[in-house]
Amino acid sequence: MSYDNHRSLVRRPGEGNILASAGNNVRFLAYKEETRGNYGLVEYTAGLDFQGPAAHIHAEMEEGFYVLEGEFTLQLGDEHVAAPAGTFVLIPRGLVHTFWNSGETAARFLLMASPGGFERYFEELVPMVEEHGYPPAESMAKLARKYNFRFAAPGS
Repeated sequence: MSYDNHRSLVRRPGEGNILASAGNNVRFLAYKEETRGNYGLVEYTAGLDFQGPAAHIHAEMEEGFYVLEGEFTLQLGDEHVAAPAGTFVLIPRGLVHTFWNSGETAARFLLMASPGGFERYFEELVPMVEEHGYPPAESMAKLARKYNFRFAAPGS
């Protein structure tokens, strides 16, 4: 994808690549190629039963997590944080974390990942979920290596 960095980027409601899987939707708002590599931005709609990813650690990426609708709970290290709509959480690199939909309805958040590139993870994950449900451990480990994160050991 080529992009003119001297041009504005506008994504209107409903625009952008949208992938759906297991009651969840991911809408791609900005790819790293569109932000000079600085960040990627996705809008994630999590179904009522969304249990979130396994606890994990990003070595070189920070995440900004802004809740638009519903409520999530985030595990940040040893702390659990209730995050209703309007909550912003910065997840620094190196921190064990995960999140899940803890509300009584579908919930929606914006995820800004810096530097950019992690948005491509979702493009690879969604087809795997469609094929397997939660993907096999070996497939997830390979994906984690590719996107430079690792799953946390239980209890860490």
